[in-house]
Amino acid sequence: MTYDPSDISVVMPVGNGAALAAAAARTALAAKPPPGEVVVVDDRVTDGLLAALPESDRLRVVPNDGGPGPAAARNAGARAARNDVLLFVDADVFVPADIFEKLAAAYGDGVDAVVGVEAELPTLPDFASKYKNLWMRFTYLQLPARVDLFYTSCASIKRDVFLVAEGMDEGYKKPSVEDTAFGRTLAARGVRVFLDKDIEVEHRKLYSTVGALTTAVRRGAALARCILRMGRRRGAGGNRTSVPTSFILSLPAPGLFLLWAALAPFVWEWAALGAAATLVAVYALNFRWLAFLARRGAVMALGALAFLPLELAFSFAGGAWGTASYFLLQRRY
Repeated sequence: MTYDPSDISVVMPVGNGAALAAAAARTALAAKPPPGEVVVVDDRVTDGLLAALPESDRLRVVPNDGGPGPAAARNAGARAARNDVLLFVDADVFVPADIFEKLAAAYGDGVDAVVGVEAELPTLPDFASKYKNLWMRFTYLQLPARVDLFYTSCASIKRDVFLVAEGMDEGYKKPSVEDTAFGRTLAARGVRVFLDKDIEVEHRKLYSTVGALTTAVRRGAALARCILRMGRRRGAGGNRTSVPTSFILSLPAPGLFLLWAALAPFVWEWAALGAAATLVAVYALNFRWLAFLARRGAVMALGALAFLPLELAFSFAGGAWGTASYFLLQRRY
């Protein structure tokens, strides 16, 4: 079946603090050709942001009639949507003018869902924001055309497929890895998701250095719990994330650094050699990522050499905490 841009409903959950939501909605409404509608889901907004939304007969505000959080909000938006195809975007995502034309054309035979990529944003104001923006772009550019992922900064799916899959897991009460978990659900059902690298959006999310490392902890913990909770489901096991295998293979490095530190008082020469070898291995495993950043200038290259080991350490800590809390505290999300 073929679609037109008018067959697409944009679903954008908006919670408190989504300062860019109105501007993001305007980019969707200004597209040429425009979508059939933009559904803004009010996820219990109390800070007045919804009053700034543009007035348009193509824009509707609907309540989140489920539990709190973006997972339930997206489900509410999908139920309220009037068109055959959904496009989920975050409230800080700006879309280009031709996105709906490209998206409609991407639905060829055998395509149930389409995922886009983040555009490179060199004007972001600080290193951490640029690093995270480039990381999301890099990781998706490495993926094949057929994926087992659903990335809600820019993810489209046939509405009936979404509803048959029973939507996103509303056990996620806050922004987390609910889209990754949904990708695993789709994989288990044999849903055909394709990555279209020509569909790009501007995800204008800002990070401080502390915020980026905190996110690494939270995401590491959430991914560990997700994998443990869903791993036995047929078709949902394995590394069905956008995280490159090279990064995953680097995750034991922080534990090795702790080992070398513990041995240093006794055999400091061997400990120093071991630590140096571990660091070299980390850089070698992630060479393609570091080379990708090096092409963006010396500041990004040198910053990445310092930041990557820190990110690994915080991701490792998050994964360890997620695993421990899953088994010891029965935390599932």
